[in-house]
Amino acid sequence: MKLLIIDSQPVYQEIVSWCAETKGLTSYVASNFAAGWDAFQKLEPSIVVIDSIINGGSAFKLVEMIKVAAGERFCPVIFLSSNLDDFTMNHCFRAGGDDFIPKPFNEVLFNTRLSTHVKHVLVVEELYKKNHDLMFYHKKTEIEHKMAKQVLNHAQRHNDGDDGNLQVTRLSATSFNGDIALVKKRSDGAKLIFIGDFTGHGLAASIGALPVTQVFFDAVEKMLPIENILSEINRVLYGVLPVHMFCAAYLLVISPNGEVHYWGGGMPDGFVTNGKNVRRFSSNHLPLGVLSATKFENDISTFNVGEKDILLIATDGANELKNKEGVMLGDAHLERFFIESVSESESMSKVHESLIRKIVTYQDDQVQQDDITLMLYQR
Repeated sequence: MKLLIIDSQPVYQEIVSWCAETKGLTSYVASNFAAGWDAFQKLEPSIVVIDSIINGGSAFKLVEMIKVAAGERFCPVIFLSSNLDDFTMNHCFRAGGDDFIPKPFNEVLFNTRLSTHVKHVLVVEELYKKNHDLMFYHKKTEIEHKMAKQVLNHAQRHNDGDDGNLQVTRLSATSFNGDIALVKKRSDGAKLIFIGDFTGHGLAASIGALPVTQVFFDAVEKMLPIENILSEINRVLYGVLPVHMFCAAYLLVISPNGEVHYWGGGMPDGFVTNGKNVRRFSSNHLPLGVLSATKFENDISTFNVGEKDILLIATDGANELKNKEGVMLGDAHLERFFIESVSESESMSKVHESLIRKIVTYQDDQVQQDDITLMLYQR
């Protein structure tokens, strides 16, 4: 650490230099305005000690120049002065001084004050370094998230977009959504839909999205039975996911006539309503990736969606959403919001807008803790 002394009196140059060296600082001396300014620019010292009266110019002006040149870099300036009047002290601090020590000074007092400034410089430098590291890792994380999004978007390029019969909404808890929603219309007119919620949220939760996507779209091409698709997804996830991770999911095949064949594991109940009556369908199995191939259960359930019915599937991030009182939304509130949205709206898009608005209003300005995926379907 370097200390710059700007003082026209040799005796104080020596005293300050000796005090600085006892603290392990390297001291440099300048005896006038021009030499002080030149030394500061070349040396970039950590601490400056300056007399309030120097040869060749104004010490106050020089300190103002030093503070501007230092910019965001913390560089405390200690004024020495034989003038102890309020005007001089005020001028020193207004110019940018961080401390004021009267001449002649006691070496013990100076050492104590110098030690304090050295500690401040070390703390600020450490904070600056940590902040720089945090900014670096934050930027690195942003780049990694961007790359991961590009990879997943490319993998899901065959995904069918929203249409008049189906809409998917994904609300992320962080900059990256760990839920997965896959939709593809088969050659026989049936829609194959996969809604998955991996353990946790964000980038870490999306670790299984790529293999699931690959299996899903291969299955659509090959017209595989839903039981085979489930077994294959479970086999892949059981092999690639860490032991603490799994994928709660619904896999549905919806025929053009409204017949729904589905499997659910670890997910909240789904809803079917016409705006008056509501039916629930349950997720009765363990999540994907938990059981080995020999223990995995791929039995399918069936129900029908009427012409005026709308189907809703939501990941548990919706149920766990809290309002300003800290009360979770829960499936009862979600069911009520859904029924109200269907009864109040004439089209799927309006139902979608109304449901999202009710959920966001309930949340108010509270922080979302988990990713949310909502899927609406109407014949």
